[in-house]
Amino acid sequence: MTTLAANTKASRKHVASAESCGFVMHILCFPLALLYFGWVIIPDEMLHSMDITYYPPKYLAISAPTAIFMTFISMPFVYAFLNYVSAPSPDSSDTLWDESSIFLTRHDEKPHKKSSYIPEIHDIDVGIINQSMAKQFNKIKY
Repeated sequence: MTTLAANTKASRKHVASAESCGFVMHILCFPLALLYFGWVIIPDEMLHSMDITYYPPKYLAISAPTAIFMTFISMPFVYAFLNYVSAPSPDSSDTLWDESSIFLTRHDEKPHKKSSYIPEIHDIDVGIINQSMAKQFNKIKY
């Protein structure tokens, strides 16, 4: 079996799972929608005549979908607020360095004899960036 065939078979299992979940959701949503609209449209007297006495209050027919819709609409704003609150302030040094920062050591700065040498990846020091930006700023004529 080739690698492509194995990848296709593995991805097909994932698709089949998604297809079956979608099918089950479709099958469940249709009867639930019928029950909901029947509960909303059928008058209370008719429900009582069919010996259906235990059901939620009718005001939930409007308030529940409205609450779900407003929750859906407000989620991007809540998400943006939570990101704003959890982010460090712009003048904090946490915006420059974190636990994943890799600093250039003096050993890495030594020139190597090989012309094809590529140094290890590391963070650029803020002082170097500031010097570069200052040189570019000084070249601008006003």
